[in-house]
Amino acid sequence: MVGYGFNPLFTRWIYAYGLSPEIIVVYRYGIPAIVMLPFAGSVRIHFRESLLSFAGGMSMGFGALGYFKALAVLPVSICVLIFFTYPLFTMIFGRILFGIQLHGVHFGSALLILCGCALALGPSREISGDLWIAVAWCFLAPLGVTTIILIFSLRVKNLNLLSSTAFMLFGNTLTGIIALVWLEGGIWVPEDPQAYWLLIGAGIITAFIPHLLFIWASPVAGPAKTAICGSAEFLTSIFSGWFLLNESIQWNESAATILIFSALLISVRKQIGKHPS
Repeated sequence: MVGYGFNPLFTRWIYAYGLSPEIIVVYRYGIPAIVMLPFAGSVRIHFRESLLSFAGGMSMGFGALGYFKALAVLPVSICVLIFFTYPLFTMIFGRILFGIQLHGVHFGSALLILCGCALALGPSREISGDLWIAVAWCFLAPLGVTTIILIFSLRVKNLNLLSSTAFMLFGNTLTGIIALVWLEGGIWVPEDPQAYWLLIGAGIITAFIPHLLFIWASPVAGPAKTAICGSAEFLTSIFSGWFLLNESIQWNESAATILIFSALLISVRKQIGKHPS
């Protein structure tokens, strides 16, 4: 799960070569998608669930695109804190669309997340003008994760994890390709060959390896331990911005980090679902 948390770090490194969010989405998901092609044969047997996984992947791809766009102009801590509001959206849409029963612990987690989000966008950061557009882009990320959680937890029952992950990655990649052609004119090849290593590294370290570990470990560890391990992604992302990218540490972001991390740990008691990033 720690590998997922290196997304902000790789994204900033890749931006230093003048590359776009769209090309990051294509490479990050495209590399593991190619490796997972052998598991696409299940579409003949479980067409509906394969299609659902693919559609969820496309939604998650739009979320990733919004997240990477926000990372271009917003502090890493703000983007990460917004991203980890996904349990709140999962509770809301799970209840509205699927009638999921919520418990007191869920409402407690939701309150902590709301307070954390309010603090993260609070008074010590000057967010104005076009930066609010970036904030809006960033909120696509938790919405995308919410979609894949609800689909995988409630609608994909017979498709094995390798196949469902494969179709999710195909959807992720297609979203990136569409965005790359539409928004960037189809610029596929970085001018600097060194940028390839970062793009390949992003695909392997922040997507392929964590996905495989998630698939292997989650049935063995169980949902509670998997969720606790998933919290490592949150801390890795936050700390990479503060200590590796040398961004300033604001009091409100520190408080928001504590609140949202607490919400993640509390929600382990009554999970709605878990996510592959």
